[in-house]
Amino acid sequence: FTGYQAFKEAAGLGVVVFTGYQALIVKGGIKPGQKILILGGSGGTGTIGIQIAKHICGAYVATTCSERNIELVRNLGADRVINYREENWSEVL
Repeated sequence: FTGYQAFKEAAGLGVVVFTGYQALIVKGGIKPGQKILILGGSGGTGTIGIQIAKHICGAYVATTCSERNIELVRNLGADRVINYREENWSEVL
């Protein structure tokens, strides 16, 4: 990446973090130990949402992603990872 490309990517991070914060803390009122589901955990908003829910709110986090992103979302803090190509989250949870 050039400095300009990295700056453009970093500039968008504030919107993603604010979206996750608003949804989970301000509107959602997530509490420690509460169970939540984040659909699309390996996407931009999903990756931030997992971290906010797990590490700031202390929630139990379940998320969906494809097989290639399972390790990523686990490393971010997901407690339960559902491969949406192999499992139906509504049946698993």
